[in-house]
Amino acid sequence: MKRLTLPILIFALLTACTSGDSGVSNITVPSSTSTSLLELSEETSSTSTSKASAEEKIELNAEMLKDHPFSLSLIASFEQPIELVAIPGTEILLVAERGGKIFPLSFSDDGTAIVGEAVLDIQEEISTLGEGGLLGMAVTTSGSELYLSYTDTDMTSRVVGIPLEGHSPIFEERWEILSLQQPFANHNGGHLVVDQDGMLLIGFGDGGGADDPLENGQDTTNWFGSILRISPVENSTYGIPETNPFFGDEENEPEILIWGLRNPWRFSLDRATGDLWIGDVGQDQLEEVTRLPIGEWTAGSNLGWPVFEADRKNRQIELPDHRLPDIIYGHEDGRCSVTGGTVYRGTKAPEFSGVYIFSDWCDGLIRLAVIEDTGNAATYATELFVENATGFSTGHYQDIYVFSWTGDLFRLEVNE
Repeated sequence: MKRLTLPILIFALLTACTSGDSGVSNITVPSSTSTSLLELSEETSSTSTSKASAEEKIELNAEMLKDHPFSLSLIASFEQPIELVAIPGTEILLVAERGGKIFPLSFSDDGTAIVGEAVLDIQEEISTLGEGGLLGMAVTTSGSELYLSYTDTDMTSRVVGIPLEGHSPIFEERWEILSLQQPFANHNGGHLVVDQDGMLLIGFGDGGGADDPLENGQDTTNWFGSILRISPVENSTYGIPETNPFFGDEENEPEILIWGLRNPWRFSLDRATGDLWIGDVGQDQLEEVTRLPIGEWTAGSNLGWPVFEADRKNRQIELPDHRLPDIIYGHEDGRCSVTGGTVYRGTKAPEFSGVYIFSDWCDGLIRLAVIEDTGNAATYATELFVENATGFSTGHYQDIYVFSWTGDLFRLEVNE
C-alpha cells in the first residue's frame, strides 16, 4: 500500500447521541461530545450551521412522521441493483448491478425511464460468492472519476478508480486504490461514499464468520470492521487525512476512521449538515443505526462490535469510550438485517427535510427517523414496502432511489 499525508481541516460541532425505534418511539442512550478545534470551512458552513441545525430540530418530531407525504414509484428493473450515482454536469444516473454491470439511466421529457446499454461489464473480474460482487460505487464531485468496490475471483476486496468520459467509465485505464483479502465470503462491506472534502470513505465488514471469530472488530491493526477515510490520487498513491484518529500512529492503521463495526450496510452523509448515518447489521438479536455529527465522525469513533451488539453486551470484557447507536431494534417483529438509508433533502416536501429514511431486508418497510429537539431519535414505520430492500441512493435534484434484491428500482415520490 502506498500512502501520502494530506492535511485537512477538522470539522466539529457539539454532539449528542440517543436512540429509538418501534412504531413511533423514543429511547435515550448516553450522550457524547466532541470539541471544536477549527471553524467550519466557508463552503460547509453555508449549508451546515448551528442555527440551521437548531431550526431543523424544532421542526422535526415523531408525530409529524405519521403524516408523511411519500409514496413509491417503480422506475426500472435490473439484476440485483446495488448502487446508483448521479454524474455531475449531466442528467445521467449510473446504476450498478451486483453481478458487475453498470447501466446509464435517464428520463424522457414525459418522465419515462430510459435504460441504455451497459457502459461497463466486469463480470469476468468479480466473484459473487456469498455476499461478494460489485458492492460499491461513488463518483467524484467533478464527475471525472468513478470509484468501484468489488470482490474479485480470489475473494479479495478491491477498490479501484476509473476515469470517466462523460458517463462512460474507461476500465482499461483503471488503477487500484487498495485491496483486502477476505477470510470468509460474508461481511464484505464494500460501500463507498465521497465526503464534503472529496475524501473517499470505504466500508469493510469484520471479515465474516459468526460472532467475529478473528476478533477483527476491535483490532485497529487491520481494516476489517472499519470505515476508512483516504484521499485518492489518480494513477498514484493515496493520501491520509491528518485528522484520522490513527494518523502518524505506527501501531494502528492510519486509514481507519471508524471501527467496531460488524458489517456496515449502508452509510451515508447528510449533505446539509455533514452528519454521517451508519446502518450496521447485527448478529442475531439487534440491529443498529448510528448518527455521527460531523465533528464526531471526523475525529473517529469506536462503535463497539464485537463487545457490543447495539447496546447488548456480547463479550464479557470491558470496553471504554465506545459509541452506542441512535436507533436500535430487535428481530422479534420479523426484521432481521438493517438496510442503512439516506437523509431526505428534497425541495418538494421541505418540512420533511432532515428526515432519515431506511429499511430492513426482511420486512421491507420504509421507515422514517428524526432527531428531535430533545436529542432523542424517533422512528416511524410507513406502509411503503420494498421487497428485500438493499439500499438507498440520491440522484439529481435530491431524489431518493430504493433498490430491491428482486431487481426493481423505486423512486421516493412526494404526493401532491
